[in-house]
Amino acid sequence: MKEVRVKRARRQVVLVIVVGLAVIAVAVWAKYLRAGATVEFRSRSGYTLIYPKNWIVDDSRETAPVDYIKEPSGRAFVAVQEMEDDRLKDQKKRGLVLSEVEGAFREDKDYSLSKLEWMEKEAGSDTESYMAMGSFEKDGEGWIFREIAIFTENGWIIFLRGNAKAEFAKELGPVLDKVVFSFRPRD
Repeated sequence: MKEVRVKRARRQVVLVIVVGLAVIAVAVWAKYLRAGATVEFRSRSGYTLIYPKNWIVDDSRETAPVDYIKEPSGRAFVAVQEMEDDRLKDQKKRGLVLSEVEGAFREDKDYSLSKLEWMEKEAGSDTESYMAMGSFEKDGEGWIFREIAIFTENGWIIFLRGNAKAEFAKELGPVLDKVVFSFRPRD
């Protein structure tokens, strides 16, 4: 009986935390996205994202094969990259790709990986994916990131990454999440 009460109490605590985070996210989102202050970005390949109207899109791909949506003051940005990897066509080789991703994060001395979760198709998602969270140093500044990568059956991986300077992560993290989670694949 005591165990049931403990489980129920844990569920209630988790529910309160989730509701609290949702309220904060909505408040921050409302601050940055006043009514009608969003814009849809459609990439060259056809995927879309919804972002704050005053943010800056850089889809020139001059410095990397990445589309950027940047907060005007340089405190945060979303980066999206699409990459083909034939190993993703073979279900048995997908784990190898994930292992390489994890190794790359762990081997880079500028990164600190705090979480890496694999979401398999059977777990209720439409595709296989991972989510990585952590921090990194760039030009002497601390940044916080959350990266979601979607593995497609036709051999593509789509990296969606929100980055914020550490001191602005609480303020801008929910906005970055909204942009990333607005992702819609190409038709």
